[in-house]
Amino acid sequence: MTDDNVIRLIHEVAELNEQPGKERSFGTVLTLRADPLRAQLWEPELEYIDLGNADGDLVKAGRELEIFLDRVAMLAAPRTAHLLDPRYRELLGTEGERRVAAQLTALATGVADLPEKVRERAGWDDVVRALEKLGAFGG
Repeated sequence: MTDDNVIRLIHEVAELNEQPGKERSFGTVLTLRADPLRAQLWEPELEYIDLGNADGDLVKAGRELEIFLDRVAMLAAPRTAHLLDPRYRELLGTEGERRVAAQLTALATGVADLPEKVRERAGWDDVVRALEKLGAFGG
């Protein structure tokens, strides 16, 4: 929060979102220790949340923040994008899973090989998009 480019961007976004008589927060800053002056400075644009612990151990607080952000990333990521991606085939636990993945990959290849006009007209593009979400075309 001391980088000039970040500060400039925050001010630009604040100007774009400005509405007379209405204050609005558009971001959150996670900190390892309380910083009331900085929090007050950035009010209302940014909400400061102190994630530090009571004993003031910054190493422990930093590790807890890493765990929290890993959890957020895990929950935000799609849980199926690896299923048909050949780069992650070994993550499939059973031979049955690998067999089904191979069959769906073959289906994906067959649908993708249809002429584009046929795919668009007959709705096959919806099948392609669904298979893409499962990683059929390598992400």
